[in-house]
Formats: sequence, structure tokens, C-alpha cells
Amino acid sequence: MSDFKELVDEISELAKKICFDRNDPIFSNISNNSWNAFEGNLKYAMLYYHWLSAAMLILKPKMVLELGTSLGRGFLSMFYTLPKDSQIITVSIEEELGCEVWDGIKELDRCHFIRGNDLENITVNKIKELSGDAIDFLFIDTVHTDLHFKQELELYLPMVKDRSLVAVDDIYMSISMMEFWNKLPYKKMDLTNPFHLYAPPAKGLVGFGVFKKGG
Repeated sequence: MSDFKELVDEISELAKKICFDRNDPIFSNISNNSWNAFEGNLKYAMLYYHWLSAAMLILKPKMVLELGTSLGRGFLSMFYTLPKDSQIITVSIEEELGCEVWDGIKELDRCHFIRGNDLENITVNKIKELSGDAIDFLFIDTVHTDLHFKQELELYLPMVKDRSLVAVDDIYMSISMMEFWNKLPYKKMDLTNPFHLYAPPAKGLVGFGVFKKGG
């Protein structure tokens, strides 16, 4: 547990120093409305964006998979510090979300945007093809129920390399999700405080955690 904890603590400390620069070329094509919304979220203890960005700097993953693009803010956070020779796959079932962010990213050779249900075979097979079953970092931010999360782990954890990290958003979004998270048989750390305490208009904790695949 000590090596895992030390690694997560190192990422967490660096996360406190991360500052997203509006003038960075990565954000040049992102609209002011999208940027203001991104900044606005950071004011509501949604600092897990910083943690994701710090993780890219320290872990230097070659292949990143994000399940749940949504508005693209997690994607932007990771892409901001993603090594230049690395790739990122992001999956969204919601057609209207993430489009503006995606259209604003120029380096499409390093990015793969998949529109579809992450539990369907066509999506799973596409991810297997793109990742080569060699995912170095997985971020899950989709449907926050125990059933959906369990199915995602069954499908995608085999594609994740041993000893790699898996970050999970909104681990307290539902009772079933919280109970499933607490029973996970892996080394894990709850990073809810300070990285994702709450997000308006939600009331109460939403949560953020990370676990390690394998020993």
C-alpha cells in the first residue's frame, strides 16, 4: 500500500500547483463560454481536473482511456499535460456534449473521440483496436451506479496494464455506487477531500477516488 499511497500523494501534491493557462495553444479554439464554465467548476471544489492533469505529468502514460466525455473538461485537463508521444481515447454517449471542445482540439492524431455506449460491443471492440489492450491510465465518469460501474470494470479493466491507476469520479453520487466502491478489492484511496467535495446543483458529497490494478 505504501508505494501506491506515495504515488497518489505525489500526484495530489503536484495537483495543488497546476494552473490552467487560457493562453495555452491547447485552449486557443475553445470558446469563452466553454472556458468560463470550466473555470467556474474549479471554484466549486471540482479540483479533480487538476489531479488528472498532474497524473499525466507524473505517470507519463502512453495510452489513456476516458469513459464519459460529457462537456470535455476532464479530457482537456488530461490533454493539457499529456506527453507529446501519448494518445488519449475518450468515449461519449451524449451526442450534444463535448462537441465544441472536441472541435477545438487540433492534434487529432493523438486523440480518438468515440461516440457510443461504452457497454456495447461495437464501442468495446473499437477501444480494444485503438488501445492494443495496453491502457496505462483509465478515468471513469459515466453512469454512477454499481451495475454500470461493475460492467465497465469487467469490460475495460482487462485492457489496463497491471499496476496502472484507475480514477473514478462521483463515487458518492449514489448509495449503490458508494457501496460498490467501498467493496472494491484493490488498493484504493478516497480523494474526495479536497478534489471533488460537491458540484452545484448537487447536494452533499459527489466524490473522487483512485485505485490500482494488481499488486
